[in-house]
Amino acid sequence: MAHQRLPAGALRASALLRVTKKPLFKLLQPSSTSSLFFSTSCIRNFAQQQSPHRRSRPQAPPKDSSLSDRYNQLKLAWRSLNEHPRFRTGASVFLIMLYAAAAYAGVQYLSDTKYKATGEPNPYKKREDVERERLNTTSIKDIASESGIDTLTDKDGGADDTTAPTSGKPGIPAPRDTTEIFDQMAREYDDKIWLEELTSHIWYRRRQVMKNVEGDVLEVSCGTGRNISYFDPERITSVTFMDSSRSMLEVAREKFTEKFPTYEHVQYVRGRAEDLAKMAAGSGQKFDTIYETFGLCSHEDPSAALRNFEALLRKNGRIVLLEHGRSTYNSLNETMDKKAEQRVKEWGCRWNLDIDQIVQSSGLEVVESDRYHFGSTYFYILKRAGDN
Repeated sequence: MAHQRLPAGALRASALLRVTKKPLFKLLQPSSTSSLFFSTSCIRNFAQQQSPHRRSRPQAPPKDSSLSDRYNQLKLAWRSLNEHPRFRTGASVFLIMLYAAAAYAGVQYLSDTKYKATGEPNPYKKREDVERERLNTTSIKDIASESGIDTLTDKDGGADDTTAPTSGKPGIPAPRDTTEIFDQMAREYDDKIWLEELTSHIWYRRRQVMKNVEGDVLEVSCGTGRNISYFDPERITSVTFMDSSRSMLEVAREKFTEKFPTYEHVQYVRGRAEDLAKMAAGSGQKFDTIYETFGLCSHEDPSAALRNFEALLRKNGRIVLLEHGRSTYNSLNETMDKKAEQRVKEWGCRWNLDIDQIVQSSGLEVVESDRYHFGSTYFYILKRAGDN
């Protein structure tokens, strides 16, 4: 019987049918481990060929070992340093002193809080501090009656002068114009002062001042612009920088332009705080906030400066001050008095003025006040009498 010749396509189809008739497990049953690997690889390749549009899983990027290597290096360096006996002794002493200081500060804080809450006298306070608090909270008439004095008068029989003296006391330098001093050290001022402000946390107090500044603002004695780092353009509509030193003002302008190049409502005015009201008389310009940091000590007449601040303040506006002056400790005041004249020559400021007396005699109302650094750093928020 003659075999009939089939077409090539039919032969392939027939062979495929014959293959698929075999049980599937026999096709996948390996004779060895290598054949199993080979079979699974063939099935995977076959599946990929049958599904060309199937997306393969992306390979994970190689891990960045630079951070782990750096961490391991630091860990090894710390381990070797920690094995040194002198280092461990010094670190232990430092931690013990730190814990002791923190414990002492905590006990003092809790003690003050307790006696403030109960109203009881604090037996741990110094006698002069207790007397100072009594004088601050007692009116002049009550003090006079307690002392057996009917009225407080001067030699001519007139009323006592309430103008705060800024000189004439032992150790307080005479008033002077310090503009020339600041002109000479303007370019090196930041390099000289940054460490002192860093270690005494003055940078934090500057930020505290700027948190209370808003609206149309005036900064008096802006210096080299050390408050610009905390300037908030979202809260400040316009700003006027003022200083008696042209060189200081130029440094402040450079800083502000670099940090806020698109801020438009800014102006720079050269002048003295004692002449501020006369300078602004023609324009009629007023401000929502007038602020100054460490400026009263550099003015020839700080009381006149405060009067000018009040004159340029809008209704319900605020004056924010950060100043340094006399401490609540006599020993520190004695040291400041001895070095006061040298401080004026080097920094252009009379750092031992009684700032609290100057503020109290200005006629401005104190909204908020605080003192730091043994009472030698003053923070004030003031307003015009009668304003909200």
